[in-house]
Amino acid sequence: MPCPHDDECTGRAWAPAYSITSLYRALNGDLDDDEDIVCTVHGPNHTDDQDDEDTPGIEEQDLEAVHG
Repeated sequence: MPCPHDDECTGRAWAPAYSITSLYRALNGDLDDDEDIVCTVHGPNHTDDQDDEDTPGIEEQDLEAVHG
């Protein structure tokens, strides 16, 4: 899969294949603009409305779950 953010990115990108048909479509390039593509360098293809700075990381979530 090509990187959804940068045409010259050398990182690996992937998209989930839920069936043999979606795998075939990915191999043919039919999913190159899919919103589920994730680049290992640039991250997911979609943007969410959450501000990552205000969202607690997994470590903080784990500590909150343990300590209450």
